[in-house]
Amino acid sequence: MDIMKTLASQFGGQIIEGLAGNLGLGKNDAESAMGSAVSTILGGLINNVGTSSGADDLYNVIKKDHDGGILDNLGSVFGNSSLLETGAAMLPMILGGQSTSSKVVDLAGRLLGIGGKSRSVLGMLAPIVMGFIGKQISGKSNGKQGLIDLLLGQKEHVAKAAHPEMASLLGFNKWGGQSYASGGSSSSSSHSSTTTKRTVETAHREEEKGGGGFLKMLLPLLLLGLLGLFAWKMCGTGGTDGKVKGDDQKSKVQTEQTTKSRTNTSSSSSTTTRTDAKTRTGTNAGTAGSAANGGAAKVDSKDGAVSGSGTGDADVAAGAKTYTGSAAEFANAKSGTRVNFGTVSDGKALSASARATFDQVAEIMKANPDMKIDIRAHSKDHGNVVENSAARAACKVRAGLVQAYLKLKGVALDRIKSSSIGKKEPLSGIDAKDDKQKRIEIEVL
Repeated sequence: MDIMKTLASQFGGQIIEGLAGNLGLGKNDAESAMGSAVSTILGGLINNVGTSSGADDLYNVIKKDHDGGILDNLGSVFGNSSLLETGAAMLPMILGGQSTSSKVVDLAGRLLGIGGKSRSVLGMLAPIVMGFIGKQISGKSNGKQGLIDLLLGQKEHVAKAAHPEMASLLGFNKWGGQSYASGGSSSSSSHSSTTTKRTVETAHREEEKGGGGFLKMLLPLLLLGLLGLFAWKMCGTGGTDGKVKGDDQKSKVQTEQTTKSRTNTSSSSSTTTRTDAKTRTGTNAGTAGSAANGGAAKVDSKDGAVSGSGTGDADVAAGAKTYTGSAAEFANAKSGTRVNFGTVSDGKALSASARATFDQVAEIMKANPDMKIDIRAHSKDHGNVVENSAARAACKVRAGLVQAYLKLKGVALDRIKSSSIGKKEPLSGIDAKDDKQKRIEIEVL
């Protein structure tokens, strides 16, 4: 099956009419935009199944939210603003991150001559393509492998349809070690596609096994190096006798005193933090959370409430779920509470620590299906209109990154609102121009 041709023959008229009517495009421009956008989206999805984790995530998202129902009344879907909002939030996941997604949008606008409307075209068509794919694999017994097979079977079609610049940007022209975008025989392309499919499947198996042949060779060398360093340090301490021993003894006493001091301070801070966490609300809640300083808080799986002051053997044996920091505070949040998650990204992608935190947030939201949130992105006051406007736009991007990530982790998009606040709501007690004002807060609605 050629998904691009099938989608165009079955739904092309409605899609072209919807793009033209809602974006002010001429019929020819809408038709060109549709072809370019569908090949770009399909190519991004093909790249996603290049790893087992990517295939898992994509399969879970499609099975949960894209069963093909969107195709049943496609004519009316384009008039619904949620179509564009849903698709726009999906683009970073489909295209390999916020930075690449922005480059794709800019390139598509230039190639098609439609400028900023390219984002709307891609955003509107992403849920439709995902829905079409979901419909093809629905009811099939081969599950994730069926999705992988379906997408890998589109490689030749997508690589030939994509503009050379788009193919270069997203790597379509390198599939199978051949530059499809610059031509090639049909039989050669078919053979290369089959080879690539086998290669990807092999990579999946290696990744699941642990892989890492080079790493296995490197580890013994590293171990030998560490042993040599340890031996050198042991030999090097013998030449100063009494002085070294005396310094070591002094250092040991100081370390023990410092450890005792920190233990006492931590214990006191833990008690205070747990007491304050029960009543803390508002924008200056910070990221300490009810579990900060004093161990992880235990969260009840029924209502997400935080209790206890740590996890002992009994908790672990019972399978209790634990969260820490801002995630623990979020688990204890009531309607109207805002939790400060700090600076979570560089504007291009979420940091590793932020992804770990929002993994916990997604778990909490899935355990509490009635919970809805507003992701509120703040910035500092730059002191002039130009920079504040740019910062406000960057806020929108950061909120969108969090929204898209939670969506990827299985939280329905209709439960997640995102707001670009900018400099309007500074934290009290902190200079409005301080970088600490640049943060993401989540308000429980």
